[in-house]
Amino acid sequence: MALYVPKKVVYNWFQHDLVYTIELLAGYVKEIDIIADESQKRLKDSKIIIPLDDEREIENYLGLDSETWDLQGVVTSYFPNLQRRSAFITITSFFENEFDKLCDLYKKQKEFEIELRDLYGKGFERAANYIQKVAGVNIYKESPEWKELKLLQKLRNVIIHQNGKIDKPVGNDYKELVAYIEGNSYLKIDENEVFIEKGFLMYVLISFSKYFFINICD
Repeated sequence: MALYVPKKVVYNWFQHDLVYTIELLAGYVKEIDIIADESQKRLKDSKIIIPLDDEREIENYLGLDSETWDLQGVVTSYFPNLQRRSAFITITSFFENEFDKLCDLYKKQKEFEIELRDLYGKGFERAANYIQKVAGVNIYKESPEWKELKLLQKLRNVIIHQNGKIDKPVGNDYKELVAYIEGNSYLKIDENEVFIEKGFLMYVLISFSKYFFINICD
């Protein structure tokens, strides 16, 4: 963790906490992609060939056999997707926590009577409402950066609550999210399931960073 711990005030949140969080998560994202790449090499180097008879053999990797599983697909697509989905949830949760911390800092520094928990809702929306309505800071909900964060939140909820499955309910939310996924080169839908490609996690990190630095820190 960071060796320098600055005083807990609003100014330092912008100058240190947010910057430290972005740097830490950038390293985490790189590590996830390295792990995904190395797993493909491990399949090639560590799979076990099991003869069945003179003419047939199967491959086994991590207890999975090639008669039952498409090992190449599992290692190059399914496993990396699980890792990136988990990392995506971690990144969004990290930033939500930082946003909540900013609300708490405003409350303590400005001595507001209203606390974050007093507001209806949760997550980014509640923190944004606190900063805008209580602290009096414009959080630019009409900005393209904010709209991007809201779509990323919707995607995260699909991964958490629907196991990454995109159903087909009627409504603008579904259409908007599907359009967002189809328009993002780091995402794809295969058999109604969202797959996260290499590069998306860094894209998410940049999207959050852009929102804070363009709309909040400026």
